[in-house]
Amino acid sequence: ENYAYLWILNMNDVPQNLNDEGDKYFRSYIDSDGSFAFKVDDFGETLSTGYYKVIVGIDSDGDVYPGADDPSSVADYLEDQVTTLMQVVKGELTISVDKPTVMRGESFTVTVSTNFKINTLVNVSIDLDELADLYGNESEALCVDLGGYNDTDDDVCIFTKGVDAAGKAEFDFDVATNAELHDYRFKAEDTMGLGLSASVRVEVVKQVLNVTADKTTVVRGDDIKFSGTTV
Repeated sequence: ENYAYLWILNMNDVPQNLNDEGDKYFRSYIDSDGSFAFKVDDFGETLSTGYYKVIVGIDSDGDVYPGADDPSSVADYLEDQVTTLMQVVKGELTISVDKPTVMRGESFTVTVSTNFKINTLVNVSIDLDELADLYGNESEALCVDLGGYNDTDDDVCIFTKGVDAAGKAEFDFDVATNAELHDYRFKAEDTMGLGLSASVRVEVVKQVLNVTADKTTVVRGDDIKFSGTTV
């Protein structure tokens, strides 16, 4: 039978654990079309950041013995072998907002930036009471209506999206015309158990009122027109 083997070694050629069970190699059957695949769950959780050697070896006659933890011990039994370098980096997550100060009736966008692969989920949360203040809506269904879900343990509304190819996810929010005037805290977190989080604040302020008169001097009994705008 044809098998492909996978090892990951540090730069001192020490085989690394590939899972919680301490396995130092994975084996995959090679299909009739020559394809094979390895799936390493939660890869890199126990590894330090830095470079590692990835070694894939082919055993086409089945003479590699079980428990081949070190590829150097079975090199003579492999019909083919390839080595490549891979870098393990620390996960990164930041959060920003396009308008740190907004007025009632406006909208703003909260952006989570990461170095995660595309479609990796990230969370943005806001206190449930603050969400009600922002939207001027005390409905218990507000969070769900906006596409989030209630975390009743922490009294927050959580919105979840997958990051794009650039590692970013955008969350859009509206400010009600009757929103409470204070700052609002948004918190971003990873969903992979990396413990990454960051927060940003948005302040809602009053609209600016401008009033003008069509005349700066008026005779008693004459007409005058006042006009105004709010922005």
